[in-house]
Amino acid sequence: MLGYMLGASQKIENVGEINALTHHQKKRMNIDEICSCGARETDCPYWKEVLKEDYKIYSHPPLLTQLKIMTRIILGISFKQSGIKNSADYRLFRKLLGLFGQNNDELDTILDTSKNLWRLIYLMQCDDIDLKVLYLRRDIYGNVSSFMKYEKSFWKSLIKYVGRNYFMKRFLDNNNVKQLHVNYFNYCNDTNNEMKRIGNFLGIDQSGYEDKMKSRDYHVSTGNMKMREKFREGSTSIKYDSSWKERLNWWENLVLRLFEKPAI
Repeated sequence: MLGYMLGASQKIENVGEINALTHHQKKRMNIDEICSCGARETDCPYWKEVLKEDYKIYSHPPLLTQLKIMTRIILGISFKQSGIKNSADYRLFRKLLGLFGQNNDELDTILDTSKNLWRLIYLMQCDDIDLKVLYLRRDIYGNVSSFMKYEKSFWKSLIKYVGRNYFMKRFLDNNNVKQLHVNYFNYCNDTNNEMKRIGNFLGIDQSGYEDKMKSRDYHVSTGNMKMREKFREGSTSIKYDSSWKERLNWWENLVLRLFEKPAI
């Protein structure tokens, strides 16, 4: 929902998880993805234009490179811009700005909600992309519980949580990236002040976002499908997800307590 709230501004276009475009475009033409506008992805006036081109969007490096990157992160070795210019990602961002900016002269920012460390490191090294990172951190109970919906295993979900959060946070701590950390609990329970803080970081006025969301024309075809459906049904608010209290049993709670640290 944070992406929709930020995308309420005319200066930002929330395009969902660009990382999902790594699927070959011809394959995606057969996937019945529904855009948040209600149309199929291939019928959406914006995404059907994007899908005509086969953008080689960066998703992840080969396994050996992943191991090298993780080693650098563990050792605290920082990453520097490598002079990458005119990448497929840059060209896609320019394409999106052009498409969505046809009827919006204020648009100057693309919001990519991909949750991918490899992609983040790559974009950081692109000289022609002005990158800002919003790091929304959820508590371990809710995060592990959420992973369990798909992993079906408590231990796999725990390993996934520890791995993702450790490497992401350590990377951000040791690199010169423009970033803002957002506590999920605070965001849910003090949304207006958190949106103001995020707006100050981005340099974009986020006041009145709730009213703007109701009239904004969104085109998000990736990410959480239930959230897209919820948004189309008219939901414009966020509440803390406490379903983990029912999903986790007593010993799972006990194990997570051993790993628990403040979210920020």
